[in-house]
Amino acid sequence: MKKPGPMHNIVYRCPAMTWDDAMPLGNGLLGALVWGNARPMNITLDRTDIWDLRSVPEFDSPELTYANLREWIRSRNDEPIKRLIEKPYSRPYPTKLPIGRIRLDFKSGFKEGELRLADATARVRLTTAEVRVFVHSNMQVGMILARGESPDRIGINVPPFAAGRSERKAHGGYVGELSDLGYEAPQRVCGRDFTAYTQRGPDCCLAVFLGWREGASGWLAAWTVAMSADGSADAFDAARESVNAALAAGWQQLHKSHCAWWRDYWRRSAIYIDEAVIEDQYYRDIYKLGAASRPGGPPMALQGPWTADDGALPPWKGDYHHDLNTEMSYWPYCAANRIEQGTALLDWLWDTREECREFTRRFYGMPGLNVPGACDLRNRLIGGWAPYSVATTTGAWLAHAFYRHWRFTADHTFLKRRAHPYISEAADFLEAITTERDAGGRRTLPLSISPELNRNTFEAWWPAITNHDLALVRRLFGSAAQTAEAVGNKYEAARRRRVLSELPQMWTAREGLLVTKGTPLWESHRHHAHLMAIHPLGLVSWHTDSSSRQLMKASLAHLDSCGTDAWTGFSYAWL
Repeated sequence: MKKPGPMHNIVYRCPAMTWDDAMPLGNGLLGALVWGNARPMNITLDRTDIWDLRSVPEFDSPELTYANLREWIRSRNDEPIKRLIEKPYSRPYPTKLPIGRIRLDFKSGFKEGELRLADATARVRLTTAEVRVFVHSNMQVGMILARGESPDRIGINVPPFAAGRSERKAHGGYVGELSDLGYEAPQRVCGRDFTAYTQRGPDCCLAVFLGWREGASGWLAAWTVAMSADGSADAFDAARESVNAALAAGWQQLHKSHCAWWRDYWRRSAIYIDEAVIEDQYYRDIYKLGAASRPGGPPMALQGPWTADDGALPPWKGDYHHDLNTEMSYWPYCAANRIEQGTALLDWLWDTREECREFTRRFYGMPGLNVPGACDLRNRLIGGWAPYSVATTTGAWLAHAFYRHWRFTADHTFLKRRAHPYISEAADFLEAITTERDAGGRRTLPLSISPELNRNTFEAWWPAITNHDLALVRRLFGSAAQTAEAVGNKYEAARRRRVLSELPQMWTAREGLLVTKGTPLWESHRHHAHLMAIHPLGLVSWHTDSSSRQLMKASLAHLDSCGTDAWTGFSYAWL
């Protein structure tokens, strides 16, 4: 089976001088970014389950209900919307927490860097030395080996939790200082062959430990990030023990077991594309999937295991954006046969469903399950723009992940225990919220959106159900009928098909698929949300009939006519 070769590696002829141009390493829980010109060489650290999860009091307000939201939108009263949904996002928590970086100063200058995808190892060649770095594939430790020269300065740059200002670059998400969290100063501990720090927060105590030793093979170092949920000092002891064990095992032994995992990972599928740039991008993205998502760990949030290293709170607080980002990050895993990577998302959605049920009962006053559009590590509402924060079809899109997993794996046990129950609860909610009828007597949503169209204005809420929402609702009821039938519940299957028959068909015109009834896409836009029925939901297929093919051609031609001015990277991938 083909695996990525030297031609797919990421090669740096010049050093990456910022964290977001770095070489990414990870195992789903620990992450690292290797960057710098060796004066210093930086290794930005991360751990995906370290969050400040303090609750937001506004979200428990009895004033915050779907019925009230409808009235506020009808009367164009944005004061309570901003106060109860949007402004809480300006509070520094809940948030993913940055961890800091290892700093190594060498006398040599930078010559070349390379991220080897086959064994997930970063290599940096200096004028008189070579440095190699990896995050172990299934042990919570990272390793550094320097041959030819040892660093003459070693340290950990601790995030400014207690004081100081950041050196962040401007970005579109919430921007805040780490000192806004109100933490006590971190505690540093240093010795002859180690340096470490601990940081207490309201939910946990985290510890970062870096140890090193000189040996026959060169200068060897190991690091880890540990956490104790009760805020005790146990994290420091656990981190020190892990690092000492890794140093005792040595580079060769740990790198061998690390490479074995990645060999198995790359054996699972291969792809051949005549266009070298696209083939490179494919292998690099499949590499990142393996580095960022593992069973037993959190699923990929906005920055995965590579939280921004600019001294500030992470962009968008490192949250889970379920209006595209979470779902799109997991699109490849089934077809690419990386099934284990997908289970991180599915297990998390399953384990957090009670939080989502409670949100559905409290905010909507309805049965079943929906999911907020932007969430923290517990899948709880985190706030932001109301049109996506409390969108009604978020749960339908996430439920589709369960459906896809079942269809690809044909795992009947998963169908009975996970897929059908989750899909069924999502369908219960959408059946309840679509009881109102449009002028043609068909089910509709009282508030419908097409993500980010008309941005955060009253015009972002459409009076007729959008093709984005309609595609998700139709897909969900079709899936619910199919899974119910597969588990032998014919009554439920008939009920889901009845609801499906009461929904309108997709809105179309000569431009192909529309945004909503009578409204084609009118501007360049990065979300191809009105084309959800084509991909990823597959309701409109090239293989169905000639009319479907014509609809797809017209839709893509109209998308092309709107231009790419507002597109970003994911827009091209989606296309």
